[in-house]
Amino acid sequence: MTNGTGASSQDRLPVKRRVVLLVCGVLVAVVGITVILACLPVSDFTAPSTTEELDRRARQFEQSFASEVTRVRDLNTPWAIRIREGDLNAWFWIRLPNWVAHLHGSDSAGAQPFLQAGLEHDRVRLMSESMALAFVPTIHERSTILQPASGSSLGRLPVPPVLFRWSASAIDLTQLTEAVMGGELPSDQPVPESDLEDRPDGIDLPSLFPLGDGRRVELLEIQMDDQQLILIFQTLK
Repeated sequence: MTNGTGASSQDRLPVKRRVVLLVCGVLVAVVGITVILACLPVSDFTAPSTTEELDRRARQFEQSFASEVTRVRDLNTPWAIRIREGDLNAWFWIRLPNWVAHLHGSDSAGAQPFLQAGLEHDRVRLMSESMALAFVPTIHERSTILQPASGSSLGRLPVPPVLFRWSASAIDLTQLTEAVMGGELPSDQPVPESDLEDRPDGIDLPSLFPLGDGRRVELLEIQMDDQQLILIFQTLK
């Protein structure tokens, strides 16, 4: 009886070892695949080559945007700017680094050309070579709220919406907004009060921007379509 019991225990031991080795092997494989996917470049990111045409397009977009924002208009009357994906990406690559360097210094992370936008009918994707941030922009009580959407990733590793804020921390969205609007946002800008149950989840950015002559422009609505955004503003005193 003793010999039989001992033999049975010895037979079971290799099985346990095989299970442990199998589990360890699966874990190593999962970790390895995760690291590989995270290190691969974002599939949709294609860094453009700097050309005279790209530079012309970026400068024309910047000048047209600034002209429309600062134009003297009837107060409290909506007006719109159409932003095309190709124009925005040319500006991201050519002009954004200069704006960020002007506002925050040449050592700022945003002073390097790394952003690319994908504009779709149901989401916006901001991409660098190593990550993508997908969101839906909405306006709520004088705030621009970026709500998480599917499509965020670290390399080619999908990032769930629950980690949206962590993903967004890799891009200084306030710095990006300042660069787009051409100046620093006031530090004492009031935070809108609202019922938390009615307020959408996401990342808050301002939608009210001061102009140099004392006027302000307010972003009222963001309309999304394939390869373009339509921003609807009004000018205030």
